Amino acid sequence: MRNRFPFNYWLTSVRPKQMFIHRHDLGWWKMILTWIILLALMIIPVPVYYGRQTQVNMDILLPKTTEAVKKQAVDQALTIAFANKTTTRRVLYQDSQVIIGQNLSKVQAKSRPVSITVQPKSFSLLEDKAAFQVPRRASIPFQSAKQYFNRRGE
Repeated sequence: MRNRFPFNYWLTSVRPKQMFIHRHDLGWWKMILTWIILLALMIIPVPVYYGRQTQVNMDILLPKTTEAVKKQAVDQALTIAFANKTTTRRVLYQDSQVIIGQNLSKVQAKSRPVSITVQPKSFSLLEDKAAFQVPRRASIPFQSAKQYFNRRGE
């Protein structure tokens, strides 16, 4: 059993000198299989880690949107937008930097550096060139905009 491919590779990799003794004995398919296993060992932990998170740090991803959400008028507009599941287009809040509304067109959303568009089944966060489309979840009650945007659905 110790002389078969996967086992002999892993056993010799424990000792540095033996690691290089039989390196030319590996064929192409063994090298590819080893490469796939090593790559999986490096990549798989990343989505597992992020998949278990329940909080999203919006300050890092969208700093201007985070600053806009801190304003009381913006929070009130978002409370109105999330309370009504309407399909009509309307602007609830706008200033020189921010526009918030329900079912905004792409032209309206791109008219300001920061845009939050609430739709019946999702909402969109647009900041400069970064855009996020997030489904609305009934499992997360809307208490405040900052709480709702940072919380992820379970």
